[in-house]
Order: sequence, then structure tokens, then C-alpha cells
Amino acid sequence: MNSFVDMKIGAKLATSFLAVCTLMVMLGVFSIIQLGKVNQTSTDMEVHWMPSVRVASDMNTNTAYFRIGELQHILSLNDSEIAHHEKDMADVLAVFEKNSAEYQKLISAPDEQKIYDDFKRQWAQYMVEHAKILNLSRTNKSEEAKAVIRGGSQEYFDAASVLLVQLMESFS
Repeated sequence: MNSFVDMKIGAKLATSFLAVCTLMVMLGVFSIIQLGKVNQTSTDMEVHWMPSVRVASDMNTNTAYFRIGELQHILSLNDSEIAHHEKDMADVLAVFEKNSAEYQKLISAPDEQKIYDDFKRQWAQYMVEHAKILNLSRTNKSEEAKAVIRGGSQEYFDAASVLLVQLMESFS
């Protein structure tokens, strides 16, 4: 320290300026590294997280519309209403299948794959119940169809919906 005190003023200024410049370069390098990490995270969110959440949300909406179609089918009073609701359900199911295929391409983690596989199992069981409901509804056995829709069908639908929400929340 004594050597700094003994230096001429020009040398002291040059040493101080060099120290400040060195600190600025180190701060700049640190900032660039940290901004790279922020950029990587935002890119990951843009490329993976947001599309996955959007598609999972669309699938959740599709399943809700499908369920509404089932309920309207049971409440239908004539064959034309039944045909209309069956067409609506088929259209919604086609969009759901497209969204499901798109989501499958976006899966990037083993735990996400597990939740999706669980969802697919619940949805398959729900579709078995759906077939029972349509058969009963088509033969005007509305009360029996209502019993099925309130029973196992409701359980499978609820379980599938919970899993879709878990998929959406798995990115937060």
C-alpha cells in the first residue's frame, strides 16, 4: 500500500483507471452470461412451454365441449337433434385428436409423458362409457343414460380433466 502512496499522481490515476476498466469488463462479461441464461429461458418458454400450455388448454376445452354434446344428446327429443349432436361430438372429437397429436410432439420430460399417458388411459375408459351412453340415448333410454353419465363416465371425465390441468400446471 505504501508503494501506491509514493506513486506520482499520473501513475495513481492510470492504476485507478485500469482497475475501474477491469471491473467494468468483468461486470460486462457477467451481464452477458446472465442475459444468455435469460434468453435461453425465454426461448424455451416460447418454443416449448407456451405451445404445450395452449394445446393442453385447447384439449381441456375440447373435452368439455364433448361432454356438453353428450348431455345434449341425452336431452334430445327427436332424431334430427340426436343426429345434430352426434355430428357436433364427432367434429369436436376430430379437433381433440388433432390437438392430442400436436401435444404428443411437444412432450419433453418423462414426468410430462407419464401424466399424458395417464390422461390417455382415463380418456380411453371415458370413451367406453361414452359408447354406452350413446347406445342408451339412441334407444330413448334417457334415464339409464343419465345414470351412466353420472357414474363411471363422470369419474373418468373428472380424472382426465384433472390430468389435463396437471399438464398445464407442469410448466409453472
